[in-house]
Amino acid sequence: MLIDGRWEVLARIREGGMGTVYKVRHTHLDEIRVVKVLRRDLAEDPEAKVRFFREGKLARSIQHPNVATLHDFAEDREGALYMVLEFVDGPNLVELQERGGPLALPDALEVAIQTLHALGALHRKGIVHRDVSPENILLTTAADGGILVKLIDLGIAKQEGGEGVTMTGVFLGKLKYASPEQLGSLEPGGGIDGRSDVYSLGVLLFQLLTAELPFQSTTPQGYAMSHLMREPVSFDSTALGGRVPGGLRRIILKCLEKPRDARWQSADELAAALETFRGVGGPSAASGGIRETIERFRRDKLEEIRTAVADPDREKTELLPAAPLRKVRAEPLPAVAAPRRVLVALALAVLVLVVAGGLGIKRWVAPKEAPAAGPVVPGVLVLTSTPWARVESVVPEGGGAAPTIPASTTPARLDLPSGRYRITLRGELPGTGETTVSAEVRPAAETRVQVEIPGFDLEKAVRSYAP
Repeated sequence: MLIDGRWEVLARIREGGMGTVYKVRHTHLDEIRVVKVLRRDLAEDPEAKVRFFREGKLARSIQHPNVATLHDFAEDREGALYMVLEFVDGPNLVELQERGGPLALPDALEVAIQTLHALGALHRKGIVHRDVSPENILLTTAADGGILVKLIDLGIAKQEGGEGVTMTGVFLGKLKYASPEQLGSLEPGGGIDGRSDVYSLGVLLFQLLTAELPFQSTTPQGYAMSHLMREPVSFDSTALGGRVPGGLRRIILKCLEKPRDARWQSADELAAALETFRGVGGPSAASGGIRETIERFRRDKLEEIRTAVADPDREKTELLPAAPLRKVRAEPLPAVAAPRRVLVALALAVLVLVVAGGLGIKRWVAPKEAPAAGPVVPGVLVLTSTPWARVESVVPEGGGAAPTIPASTTPARLDLPSGRYRITLRGELPGTGETTVSAEVRPAAETRVQVEIPGFDLEKAVRSYAP
């Protein structure tokens, strides 16, 4: 398969929030690149198109060795929008640790410092990344054999002054690493700035050093409450926290302060503080292990591609999209209205998240899988509610057996055969009741339903949450 007649698809890397990401080869120049194509189901979404255009413009404005380079932004002959990015031949932090285990302390510091150099370059341009997480930090090797970090994915990056929640109340980012500002703790007139990324980097560095997150929960609501109101777990309560010296602990805990004025005030300031600990723990004995893990990752990926290319049924494999790229007409960037101001008190911010659709979080849910082969093509039903609620039943309106669904609390994502369903939800907050709605699930499509749960008293909730 070719994209725009010149980019041969070698593999599908992942399905992201904005588009499908492919590893490609230029048919004439024999260069390996990454092409990100706007997702077909977002082609008619004005906000998604604005974000895709903005990602391209922001990425093009940054030229830094620790930021993946944008080479081109174009529209193919079928009208599909895509961008061509630098290919980083190495794993992200999740894949690295799955193969090689926790990083040695000096290596974790090296990764953090290089990531901060990338963030500093963004912040000097007035850009906040807003999604600093292990999936967006890739590792490869530099010309001198050392570790080289590449920060990727500016899909939800924004010029300073933007909020973390959209007009529709949908959170953008990853809750495990989100700053209090992204969850609504800003004062009136305030906007998200680089200190939000400093907080997220602090969460990430705590995890790299201890193999555990500083804020832990089993629910989206719990993570939000933790970032807004709870203290991080103790280093000593974690498996590897004992190896983190006191001075370094204080640096990380300063990143995790709830009031952003109490944090490190810039990525550069934090990087300078971490530099003083480069020699702690002795020489990086694990650096060779990291290089070996990167090389093993490369060999595995190369073997996957060779196997796919040699497969006589290659057109049927998941390395290629299930359907031709849908035509999208490029349009000028429409004006985007400023999001509605959220409540500013930390406790009230939790309430805002509740009433903004039961935490309708785009990136909390698992990525969609390719539809199974066969005559029945399933669809996806995404349920959000105000406040959050338990899914009691999902019953076909035309009769027949009810599908088997896992125990779910909103926001819930359910894979269902196409058809019309009657869905019953019961609120989980005291005083809330039960309600039933109908929804049509279409084949190979995503249907979103927002439900208002009866019995929810907003004024009473505000009084009970107010400090």
